[in-house]
Amino acid sequence: MEKEISSQKLASTEKRVLAYSDLGFAVHDKKTKQLKSILQDVSGRVERARVLAILGPSGAGKTTLLSLLTLRAPSGEATGVTTLGGRPLTPALFRKQCFYVAQSAEEAAWPTLTPREQLTYAKILFEAAGADKEEGRVNAVLKQLGLESCADTVVGHELVRGGLSGGQKKRLAVAVALIKRAVCMFLDEPTSGLDAAAALRTATAFREVADSDDLIVVVTIHQPSTSVFATFDQLLLLSEGRTAYRGEASSATDYFAKLDHPLPPLTNPADFLLDLVNSDFVDKKEVTRLLDAWASAHTNGAIDVVEKGGEDNWGLTPTLCNTFVPVFRRQSTLLSRDVLTLGIRAVCFLMGNLYFSAVYVESRQRHQDQVANRFWLIIWYIGVPAQVTALLVFALNLEARIVRTEVANGMVAPSAYLAARAVLEIPLVIFLALVALGLPAFACMNFMAGDRFFTTTALFFAQQYCWDCYASCLAVAFPNPLVGAAMFIGCWFSGFLFAGFLIPVKDIIWPLRAFHYVFPLGNAARGMTYSEFIDSKYDACDNYDSGTFCFCDEDEDDGKGCGGREVLKKLGMLYDLPTDKNTLLLDLVWPLGLALLAKATAVVLFAYSCRGTALKTKTGKVTAGPRSA
Repeated sequence: MEKEISSQKLASTEKRVLAYSDLGFAVHDKKTKQLKSILQDVSGRVERARVLAILGPSGAGKTTLLSLLTLRAPSGEATGVTTLGGRPLTPALFRKQCFYVAQSAEEAAWPTLTPREQLTYAKILFEAAGADKEEGRVNAVLKQLGLESCADTVVGHELVRGGLSGGQKKRLAVAVALIKRAVCMFLDEPTSGLDAAAALRTATAFREVADSDDLIVVVTIHQPSTSVFATFDQLLLLSEGRTAYRGEASSATDYFAKLDHPLPPLTNPADFLLDLVNSDFVDKKEVTRLLDAWASAHTNGAIDVVEKGGEDNWGLTPTLCNTFVPVFRRQSTLLSRDVLTLGIRAVCFLMGNLYFSAVYVESRQRHQDQVANRFWLIIWYIGVPAQVTALLVFALNLEARIVRTEVANGMVAPSAYLAARAVLEIPLVIFLALVALGLPAFACMNFMAGDRFFTTTALFFAQQYCWDCYASCLAVAFPNPLVGAAMFIGCWFSGFLFAGFLIPVKDIIWPLRAFHYVFPLGNAARGMTYSEFIDSKYDACDNYDSGTFCFCDEDEDDGKGCGGREVLKKLGMLYDLPTDKNTLLLDLVWPLGLALLAKATAVVLFAYSCRGTALKTKTGKVTAGPRSA
């Protein structure tokens, strides 16, 4: 029995060892057509309850090293191996046992949730993925990280007044890692943008959680104060992509003193170390001497890589089945509070279409001189809301960044998020369609009600859902939301210009004519015009002078006016797009088909962006540095 307990303890201990060996990264230089080294042969080891700080001047390779350790390497050639508990650190193992806290506070937490809600949903999601249930865990973590005072305050962003400070957002991200009970936590510049007091409080927080929860903590940091530096156990000092020092943080100054660089009195150790290896301000030959001194005096010892056999059962496994319900509940809450996706868009749809109702108020009566105005009113009803959908790119871009981090941290399965989002989008767009048409069109402008209410609303829904899917696609295709929004405006303009009501489709040259078919404004305008006019009744032509264009067939006009079919025939002579033929099925199905294609593309792009890249090695053994780092 004692032997069994001892073996369990050993297994538990081995799980809490992070080793990285001969990590390197190079990119292709476009000018020289050769590989340019960014990081070279960086190795080390971190054990449980230890905090490793990665320090170095700008361009030293800190961010690149962290991207390799967290399997987020950009395009380039990566080499080396990272192991956790002796097992190669794969994306699957990272999701199960590790946690990454991004530098950007906007990627750390949902802006419309409170810390208590954030942690409660995280707890539900982690438990659904297989974590042990623990009552009172949320309150305990809030207290542990000093978040009790702001526990019920909305996190906030630039569109929400008030909210948490930068330091509180960083601590909230650490709190989610504690809810998960991760083995290893990586933090990217956790003190950036914070004042001295907030930086120390944040550094102290992850120092304390490393001790209390036996965490491995790896943190990149730019220029820590003396008090922040004192919270580190281990230090990895980089310069020009190479190791200048690796070991106990408290011994770093003694090491460089032996190399004829003693620490001056009353000097911040971090500033002293950064100045020593900054080739922008120090003789490059001296920096090279220090780098060569470390390389020549320290060799790496070999360690075995454990086979991947038991990895599948080691840690949490979020799937579509076990996390869809909690993800759906959370996304419903987020959607109900979303300023851009729901609030601002609903207001713009309503106010914009009411504005055009006021502009074209005379077309409320079905008179001959208002037929063209009523046609253009329909175009503005669908065109302006479609353009406003550019706002959705910003909201979905932020949402995608947060969910990518959650996926990498093993909180959410991509399929669960995508499924919940897809289900919620349909009632959202139906609601927006009712907002856009209910009061402006049916109440104010006397649009055809009865059977045509459903038809007109369905046509608006189909084209608006298509634009929403295009926005989803662009939001995940471009990291910068401004680029995605600009692309969306370009798509909208092309869709408006080539819809068929400004330029006849037959007069649009190829390949520009393709825009008529890939954007839904033409289908929506044609279908909604048919739906509105076909059952209507217009007054007689003899009520007007010869200067008014008559949309009735004069041979059949008996002084009692004419029906919508005759009006549609004449309207088609002026604008080409309207027709008296029933194309409602095509005008409904075609935008929905485009929407599904765009949605499928967005799913593929999002799934691709959530992947991690494990480092590859040519041998079955890897090397790691001394146990001190």
